[in-house]
Amino acid sequence: MDELTSLSNLSADTVINRLTTAGVSNRDAALIASAWIYQNIAWLGRTFAYGAPFPETDPTATSSFAETFHHRDWTDGEDVVQAAPSATDDGFNGRFQKIQADIAALGAEIAKIYTTIAEMRSNLSDRLQEISVELNRIDSDIAPRHVPFREAAPVSTFGGLVGSTRLIGLSTVAEQPVSLWDTDHGVMVLPTIGQPAGDPSTDPGVKNASALAGFASGGDVQNAFAGKAFSPADFVTKFGSTTLSTGAKISDVIANLPSTAQFASVNDLVAAVGEQQSRSLTMVPGVPSVFAPAVAAAAAQPAPAPAAPGDASINTVSSIPADQRAALSAQGINTVAQLATADPNTVSMAFTKAGITNVDLADIVAHQQTAKIITQIHALQ
Repeated sequence: MDELTSLSNLSADTVINRLTTAGVSNRDAALIASAWIYQNIAWLGRTFAYGAPFPETDPTATSSFAETFHHRDWTDGEDVVQAAPSATDDGFNGRFQKIQADIAALGAEIAKIYTTIAEMRSNLSDRLQEISVELNRIDSDIAPRHVPFREAAPVSTFGGLVGSTRLIGLSTVAEQPVSLWDTDHGVMVLPTIGQPAGDPSTDPGVKNASALAGFASGGDVQNAFAGKAFSPADFVTKFGSTTLSTGAKISDVIANLPSTAQFASVNDLVAAVGEQQSRSLTMVPGVPSVFAPAVAAAAAQPAPAPAAPGDASINTVSSIPADQRAALSAQGINTVAQLATADPNTVSMAFTKAGITNVDLADIVAHQQTAKIITQIHALQ
């Protein structure tokens, strides 16, 4: 518990990671952190930190130019001018090819300079925007409020605490639903209005993560970053403005990924978004109950213990149409875990045999992403 005394100076991820490393479950770590903040939020000190690093130096902004052409003077009446190389001379062709290579290399160096300047300008613009927001926030604290013809209303001191935010998850404090937000000034606990639905497949975050998986199954998306690591910002630059089938923009769906994250493939990014949704669902009261068996195996036997999410019947996933669930069951895909691990070709064959022709690969991948998110709930609890 000593770790919590300095919570205001740590990020939410750091606090929860330290607690879970000490043997505390993810759910209990979230509850402990939220309870401490709930009791002490009025005394949280406000600090300012840039949302992304802006290092003093860039190790990639260096010159790699190496001159290849070195002229050796000719002597009249002694040197023979020729196109091909000889034992004593490179020849005109060789000389001009080296000059051409040096010019091309210099051109690449100049392009690198412009790229570095453009990136630095973009980063500087972002940092200046953050400073502007912080200055306005400070001004809102100290500037007098004048309301004509009536007494000025009190200004909430908590509104200014919210800048760029990231949802950590949902939990309960004093039997009340709350949401945990990682803000510029530490973790905030805010009340949650209403309870999420019991079926996690209907959760908007799960729907968006599944729609993202379906979109990312396309060949052009899969090949966009082939063979190279990329960040969430890189993915947003290329696809952020795309609207998914749920109506959400990709930039919003992946907004909660750490800005410093690096992914080796598009599938890794999709998996990270799915795990975020699974982690959030583990903190939602009532969601695991959807996985409990509906009836006892026999009247003389006691009701079985609640099953793991992956053991749930495929019929509990209401986001998948009923005819498609029936087609999956007919081919032996009866549980959420079986759908999550099934070969997409097997799933496609199940639909084909049932005469369902309006399902493509993107739909299948989306269904499997939903199943994977549900299956992960048990592992993350």
